[in-house]
Amino acid sequence: MSGRKARLGWLVPGVAALFLAAAAGGAEQSWTGVVGDSMCGASHTMDGGGNEMSDAACVISCVKSGEKYVLVSDGRSLEITNQDFTGLASAAGTQVRLWGDGEGGRIRVTRIEPLRKPKEPEKS
Repeated sequence: MSGRKARLGWLVPGVAALFLAAAAGGAEQSWTGVVGDSMCGASHTMDGGGNEMSDAACVISCVKSGEKYVLVSDGRSLEITNQDFTGLASAAGTQVRLWGDGEGGRIRVTRIEPLRKPKEPEKS
């Protein structure tokens, strides 16, 4: 019986290591960037019918027209997979920190924190 226990002795640490590796792979990550849209990214040049639009208004307009929210971070647009996440619209055009699960240029957001308020256009 002691030989059998010795052979199974590796099983508990081995299974524990697998669970730890799986948990680490699914760990929440964070990114910092600007909430933009899939057409403009973070560079909003859309014209609001003769009136210059704020970055936030441009993102909202593009999303209403069928574009998707993205996070523009380090020059890359990262697709946000859960487009209905609460807080995306209010963070449109702003610098944020997002938390969630990400892989291959895609993020499933679990939390969002604006880092600064959107800049409003100057009025003449």
